[in-house]
Amino acid sequence: MNEDILWAPGEAAFSKSGLARFATACGFDPKNYTDLHRWSVRDPGRFWSAVWDFADVQGEKGDVFFVPDETAWMTGARFFPDARLNLAENLLCGPGADVVVYEALEDGTQHMITRAELRQRVGRVAQGLRSEGVMPGDRVAGVMPNTIDGLVAVQAALSIGAVWTSCSPDFGTAAIVDRIGQVDPKVLFAAPRYRYGGKEHDIGTRIAEIMAQMPSVKILVLSGEGEAPVTSSVPMDAFGMITEPEFARLPFDHPAYILYTSGTTGAPRRPTISSRIPASIATVAKVRLCACGLQAIRAGFVM
Repeated sequence: MNEDILWAPGEAAFSKSGLARFATACGFDPKNYTDLHRWSVRDPGRFWSAVWDFADVQGEKGDVFFVPDETAWMTGARFFPDARLNLAENLLCGPGADVVVYEALEDGTQHMITRAELRQRVGRVAQGLRSEGVMPGDRVAGVMPNTIDGLVAVQAALSIGAVWTSCSPDFGTAAIVDRIGQVDPKVLFAAPRYRYGGKEHDIGTRIAEIMAQMPSVKILVLSGEGEAPVTSSVPMDAFGMITEPEFARLPFDHPAYILYTSGTTGAPRRPTISSRIPASIATVAKVRLCACGLQAIRAGFVM
């Protein structure tokens, strides 16, 4: 045995894994990764079209899959220029009875919800966003810990084509306003109280300070316990009416998330990354069918 090899896949992986099945479907020997990789870079249009089909991406693929474009940032190309799809739709489709979220909090509290429950919550919050006038391309922001409520807010925003951006709740007022304040969000989701590092944190006053410095925000949606001393707020459980989510299918390069510079060398600059649907859909496809031998999945989240 070669001691330099830390791990090698078993023989079954060459017939049962997602990557092996994808290679076989495309006419390649699952044991010859080199040829599969060579094809992916020599003919990226056909390769990504095959990934779309094999991963059963929900949407309209169009007839053109790859167009070289020297003006395109980083990629030097445009992928699926005629496609229309929605990231949240792809994350939320599948059998309703499946448990798709496991949440474990620091105090030991655990929750799990099914896809049907998640879809219902996303549909309700998305309806609330629409009732506040949020349209595709508008920004929705969050100052929340990593909880089910946070996931619901993200998916609700994405479902209607809004662009999500967020900051950690342990940031100070100035740090949050320096980032989120740049993009003029219409709605802010926030958790006035959260537990981290074995301690309870109450940031209700900080949230009120943030609201006072972001006049673009029409309403504050509060997650969990605690309050913020602002006039235009609503509990997340009461935000929106129960309805099935309606997914806005948008161009393939429609933005999904806004990220920021770290701010360690000065004030955070304007958003430097607008993470668009292509990278997100590619990640969904990889996780769904090709990563580590996982079986086909639609959405699975561990909080």
